[in-house]
Order: sequence, then C-alpha cells, then structure tokens
Amino acid sequence: MSKEHNEKVVNEIIEYANSEIEKSKKKYLIILLTVLISVVILSIALLLAFTVINGQVMWLFFGIIAIITALMNVISTLRHREAKWFRFISLSFTIFTLCSFYAQAAQWVLAKDWGALMDVLPSTSNILWFLTIASVLINSISLFMKNDR
Repeated sequence: MSKEHNEKVVNEIIEYANSEIEKSKKKYLIILLTVLISVVILSIALLLAFTVINGQVMWLFFGIIAIITALMNVISTLRHREAKWFRFISLSFTIFTLCSFYAQAAQWVLAKDWGALMDVLPSTSNILWFLTIASVLINSISLFMKNDR
C-alpha cells in the first residue's frame, strides 16, 4: 500500500471519529437541556401548587430537587463533564428550601401557632444548618476537582 492511500484512510477515520463526537455532543446537550427544563418546569409547577395550599411542605420538595441536582453535579464532575449548571440549580434550590421553610415558620407566627414553632423549629434549625453545609460541600466538589480536559 502506498503512503498516500494510508494517509487517505487515516483522514477518513479521523473525519468519521469527529462526526461521531459531534453527534454524541448533541445527544448529551439535548439530554442536559431536557433535564434542566424539566427541573425548571417542575419547580414552577410546585411553586404554583403550593402557593395555592399556603406553602405547606414546599421546602421538602425544593430540598429534594436540591439533592437530586447536587448528585447530578457530582456525577457530571466524575464523568469529566461541565457541571456548573447543576451546581447553580442545586445551590439555588437549597436557598429556596431555606426561604420556604422560613416562610412556613412566619405563617405559624402570624397564626400564633406556638406549639408548631416549639415542636418543629429547635430540631429543624439544626437539620437545615447541616443540610445547607452538606449542599455547599457536595456542590463544591466540582469546583475543586482537577479538570483533565
């Protein structure tokens, strides 16, 4: 075989590999956008639904979304993918969780439901501190991992 033929075969292989890489990038981008849009739509739906029922336990659903996106952040980072959007969403939902729990406590104060405040706030405040610190630490994994790209 001639040198020109070998170079032609190598160039064809490289072109094929590049086209497959582009297809793969588009596929993962579509999956990522689908997940992000789903999370946004779900959060808007939950916000609207729980606004109708006076915001009860909205903090629970925001917390679950924060945990799921934090795990997606870690998984994306371990797969050497860009994880900044998952980190942003997770930290945002962590903040939403804290704000919605605070809003629920404010409703108890306005309703003068001192029993609910005395039962829930002492233990929950410690749990919220722990979960917030855990969220920040989990989401910081993607910041401090060495990027090999």
